[in-house]
Amino acid sequence: MGRIFFVVYYENQEEKLHLFIKEVAFIQGRTGVTKIRNPFIRIYLLPQGKIFATTKVHFETLSPEYNEKFSEKILYHELEKTFLRFLLCDKMDDETYVSFGHVTVPLTEKNMRRNKMTWRDFERH
Repeated sequence: MGRIFFVVYYENQEEKLHLFIKEVAFIQGRTGVTKIRNPFIRIYLLPQGKIFATTKVHFETLSPEYNEKFSEKILYHELEKTFLRFLLCDKMDDETYVSFGHVTVPLTEKNMRRNKMTWRDFERH
């Protein structure tokens, strides 16, 4: 399916959640004639369902390097019940995309260490 590499941490003074998405590796190609994809990642904050961020689209690749940073103000007491949901998407044309993988990460202290690269495997949905 694919593996995402990222860093997520919380800045107490600013009450901000910071996310750095490095890359996605091992993306499976499309079936049929066109095997290549145009991947991007949409990140949601759950349970709110709010879109936290969307990466840029990388065209015709199965191993995109994003190196993108995102931040969002979140109160500390809300962290324990909040999750990041990464949705792996494939841009088909100017107006359509399909999502073909996801992974959900709880915002626990273990998962939010500054400068600690983390990886998770996407699951098919």
